[in-house]
Amino acid sequence: MKIAICLYGQPRDYKYGYTCISNFIKNNSENTYDFFFHCWIDDNIKYEISPWRNIDEKTLFIENQDIVKNYIHQLYKPISCLFEKPLDKNKESYLIETEYIRKSKAYKNSNKSKQNNIYNTFSQIYSRNKVKDLFEKYITDTKQNYDIVISTRFDGFSFPNKIDISNIQKKNVYTSSIHKPRYIIPDNFLIIPPEIYINWFNMYKNIKNLLNNEKLELEMNNLNEKLEFNMEEILLSNYLFCSYNLNNINYIM
Repeated sequence: MKIAICLYGQPRDYKYGYTCISNFIKNNSENTYDFFFHCWIDDNIKYEISPWRNIDEKTLFIENQDIVKNYIHQLYKPISCLFEKPLDKNKESYLIETEYIRKSKAYKNSNKSKQNNIYNTFSQIYSRNKVKDLFEKYITDTKQNYDIVISTRFDGFSFPNKIDISNIQKKNVYTSSIHKPRYIIPDNFLIIPPEIYINWFNMYKNIKNLLNNEKLELEMNNLNEKLEFNMEEILLSNYLFCSYNLNNINYIM
């Protein structure tokens, strides 16, 4: 199989993350792999994290972005990539977009911890959409075909130790079973058909179709889930909005 690995977000613990991905590739060496990524980076920055995460502060600080950029390039040799400065909380465009979010049903349905995590969630949504755009542009321009897309983070968080992808059904989505029997979709490692990935991960551009959508809120409630501004719920709500079948999601890892 030909596999695209699409990475997003903060490059914290990127060396450990690369070790996880390398081990995965060694265990599935009969396939070919291409890398795409979108990465938040700047000089002398300390990354923000979700309030419920406990992370060594040393891994959150980057002093020289060029050193990290070069290292990541050497590790992954990406087909396409984009480095951007982290979103500026004081920039007008950010304030306008997050003001809309704060007034939404999804935000009001969220608990305080999730509301206080608005910056990280918004940044993740944007980053996932950006790497999706890079992948989509590449396959459109080159007519390249991939069997599956793997969406994951730079830090290797919740990366599965062992998974044999020769047994997967290429038309299905695969994710962690950590939240079962719930339907929310763990966001750290996903195996996705390319055509679903392109539509599903359009979530930044699609966000205003989700956050106040009463029909979608009812669908979520029927699954005993809430329409919330949190990554797992956004993934599920956008999957439903795209009219994909929940029976095609395999909670296995």
